[in-house]
Amino acid sequence: MFALLIAAACSQETQLSQIAQASELRVALRQLPPAMRDDYAGPAGFDYAIAREFAEHLGVDLVPIVAPDVDELRLVLEGGEGHIGAFAIPMTRMRTKQLNFSRPFHRADPVLVYRYGDGQPKSLANLRGPIYVAYGAGHAEQLATVPDIPAELEWHVDHVADTWELLRQVAEGELAYTIAYTHQVDIAQRLYPELRSAFRVGEARDFAWVLPSTADDALVFALQEFFDELESSGRLQHLIDQYFGHFGDFDYVEMRAFQRRIEERLPDYEALFKAAAGEDIDWRLLAAISYQESHWDPDARSPTGVRGLMMLTNDAAKQLGIEDRTDPVQSISGGADYLRWVRGKIPERIPEPDRTWLALATYNIGFGHLEDARKLTQRGGGDPDVWNDVRRHLPLLARKKYHQTVRHGYARGGEAVAYVENIRTYFDLLSRRLLMEAARENSRLVEVPTLTPLAF
Repeated sequence: MFALLIAAACSQETQLSQIAQASELRVALRQLPPAMRDDYAGPAGFDYAIAREFAEHLGVDLVPIVAPDVDELRLVLEGGEGHIGAFAIPMTRMRTKQLNFSRPFHRADPVLVYRYGDGQPKSLANLRGPIYVAYGAGHAEQLATVPDIPAELEWHVDHVADTWELLRQVAEGELAYTIAYTHQVDIAQRLYPELRSAFRVGEARDFAWVLPSTADDALVFALQEFFDELESSGRLQHLIDQYFGHFGDFDYVEMRAFQRRIEERLPDYEALFKAAAGEDIDWRLLAAISYQESHWDPDARSPTGVRGLMMLTNDAAKQLGIEDRTDPVQSISGGADYLRWVRGKIPERIPEPDRTWLALATYNIGFGHLEDARKLTQRGGGDPDVWNDVRRHLPLLARKKYHQTVRHGYARGGEAVAYVENIRTYFDLLSRRLLMEAARENSRLVEVPTLTPLAF
C-alpha cells in the first residue's frame, strides 16, 4: 500500500515524493520519556518508536530532530526543517485552525491538580489560590470556555515552565494548583507522590501528531493510512503495552520511599553505577536493578543468603571473583558483569529493549526457566522474542498443567514478571526525573522564539 502511495506521489512533486527522493523522514521529537530518550542502545521511547515504524513503512531513514517545546516544534515545521512533529499534543479548537494534525490516537481529561494535605477543592469557586497552566498545553483556551466560571477565579499562563515543571512546583508547595491531563498525573504521581487530582476542568481532549500548515494531501494521507494500519494490526497496542504496561497501581508509600532514596542514597553510588555500566549498559538501568534488589542498602541481606547492593548469591560472587558482596564497588561491578553474562545468553537477533527485559527475567529466574516460558509462549501463539508476550506466559510455570510439559519444571514465573516490571518502572521514573532536573537547570539559557504566539 505504501509503495503504491509513494509511486503515485513521485509522479508529481509532493512532500511525500521529496521524502522518498531524499530517503529520509525528518521528525521533531521531545527528548523526554516516554517520547524519546537516549540510552546505551541508542534512541528509544514511545513516540520515537512510532516515528521509526512510519519511516520504515515509507522505506526511508528516520532523522530525529530534538524540539524542546511546542514553539520550537512550530519553528522546525514551518521553517521546513522537519516533516512531522511526533508530539502528542491536545487538539484544541483554535489549534486545528492553525495546524495540521494526524488522526487522534489518545484521549484524556484535563483535571485540577493539588498537593495532598492541602485540602481537596470541590470546585473552581473554593480555591485557595491561583491556577497556573503551561503555555502550549491547551488549558488556557479550556478555562476560557468553562461554563459558569467564577468571576473571581485567578489563573495565569506560564510561558517558561511546562506542565511537568508546574506539577513539580505544586508537589513541593511552590504553587497551589495547576491543570494537567489524566495520563500526565498518573506518571507524575510516581515522581511526586503528593500530587492529587481534584476534578475535571472542561471536556476531554484528543491527542495527535502535528504536520506543517503547508503539508500536502499526499503526506497527510500517508500518515493517516499508517495510523489506521498501526491500530488495526495491533501494533499500536503492543507499543502502548511496551512503554506503559509496566506501570501498576499507584502506591503512595512505595513511590514516596523511592523518591526519598533517590535524594538520600543514590548520590553515594551514582559514580559507581556509571563506572560499572561502561558503554554497553545504561547506568540508570543498573541503578534500577540495584534498587529493586536492595533499595540501595549495601548491607541488605535476604533469608536465602543473597547480599549487598546487587543482592548477589554466594555462587554468583564466586563465579565473578567477588570477595566481599557487601563492598559497594565489588557488588555493583559484579552485578554489571552478571547482567552482561545473562544478556549474552539471550539471542542477539532479539532487538532492544526486549533483549534486556528477557535478560532481567533470566537474572531473576534463571535462563532455563526463561527458555521454558519462551517455549510456552510459542505454543500459545505468541512471539518468544517479545517480552510482552513472554511475560503473559511466565506465570504458567507455577501451574502443574504447564510446568510438567517443559524441561526445567516448576518456577515462580509471576515473581519474575513483577521483578522485571518493577525495574522498568524504576528505570523510567529515574530517567524522567534526571532529564527533568537537567532541563530545569538549562531552562535559563533557553530563549523564547520570536514567533507570533499560537492560541494555546
